[in-house]
Amino acid sequence: MVDFNDVFRYDDGKLYWIINKNNHVRCGVEAGSEIDRRGYRRITHNKVRYRTHRVIWEMFNGSPPRDQIDHIDGEPKNNRIENLREVDNQGNQRNARINSKNTSGIIGVYWHERDNNWRARITVNNIKISLGGYKHKVDAIIARKNAEVDYGFHTNHGRR
Repeated sequence: MVDFNDVFRYDDGKLYWIINKNNHVRCGVEAGSEIDRRGYRRITHNKVRYRTHRVIWEMFNGSPPRDQIDHIDGEPKNNRIENLREVDNQGNQRNARINSKNTSGIIGVYWHERDNNWRARITVNNIKISLGGYKHKVDAIIARKNAEVDYGFHTNHGRR
């Protein structure tokens, strides 16, 4: 197991090399120039790739996370320790950003063409729960927001 505190120095959400490894890795240089397709910064150390936020979590907590690390503000490049929390998949999904294909502007609210009304739904424990059909979009939004509170979703859930 790697002790990342022997390899990196943490400063305000960023990691800096504290060792000289080769011509490309020098002491004092920020680690992790690679950004993966989901927007997470990655570091390669001893031919193993690590996501920076998981390294930071381990440095502060002494062991790797047992589950997922959630970026509380939803920004994958914001790796300040105050912005990271360990959660299970359900907890992580309760702080998800709205899908870019969403057309209503509100996660879980959509237009139902056949019935000519707005629908609201929420997914809890991988079960989709219908919150009803509504003539007015605002009523579907209210139903969805109330359900988010009832089911303990994070206040950042569904932001863009």
